[in-house]
Amino acid sequence: MDHLAPKCLLALLVVGTLIGMTEVDAQPKKVNSAPKRILMDDFSFVVPLFNDDDNLVCSATIIRHGMLLTAKHCFYENDDPDDFYFVYSTDAMIDDDDLRIPITAIRYDGPGDEVNDIAVLYYQKKYTEGRVKLQDISVNVDTLAKEGDSLLLVSYPITKSRKVMRIASINCIRQRKIGTNPPLAKSPGYDGTLLDTNCLAFWGSSGGPIFQTQYENGQMKINSLEGVVTHSFDLKKDGSVDRDKMKKDSFGKYLTLNYSPFKQSNLIKRIFEH
Repeated sequence: MDHLAPKCLLALLVVGTLIGMTEVDAQPKKVNSAPKRILMDDFSFVVPLFNDDDNLVCSATIIRHGMLLTAKHCFYENDDPDDFYFVYSTDAMIDDDDLRIPITAIRYDGPGDEVNDIAVLYYQKKYTEGRVKLQDISVNVDTLAKEGDSLLLVSYPITKSRKVMRIASINCIRQRKIGTNPPLAKSPGYDGTLLDTNCLAFWGSSGGPIFQTQYENGQMKINSLEGVVTHSFDLKKDGSVDRDKMKKDSFGKYLTLNYSPFKQSNLIKRIFEH
């Protein structure tokens, strides 16, 4: 892949080898297997977001101690951040013993910024300092992933068992389509230009991180963090989800997803300027 070197670094725990984004390969890596979903014990920095009724709302990513990335459409305009919390778990299963961490603020790009479906959440960093080991991974704010680029999604989709689980969609790629989704009447999200993928997701996956990856000798390596899950292009003409396009695996129903790239967010660029 021929990406520009990003200006910013994201501090995260990543299990495995990290690759910078400087001219890894001029040709997209082809994924030989069909997309599928697996349980993911790693990537503990990807967390589920709940409301004060203890309902799963979205997925999010700890990008720094005290800061999360997720999707803007996970919230209504007048939502109180005190009504939300996330759960940190060292394994793939969320249970009653895992740490509940309250959200203190929700931020979006301003009126003069480029439109997108990205939100930044804040919390007291004391909750994760000493629990989450941080390393550097590139945040791509300069370019868009190319058609055929290998991707990885990690999120908390609603499952048929109703258990809250960290699930990865692997062997998926960036697809050709670029477009928009109709906004919800009372939501600030589903905004901006969205990129299509064949990654597998369901309700609850929104806000989950999309990583650009590379396969070498059968091993997956993370190149960069590209954006957050927004919705799906599997829609009817009226904008509703086309349920005839839903499929099932061992976890339950799924659709293919699109995502909002960080390149569209001035807020994300400002956060990682230094």
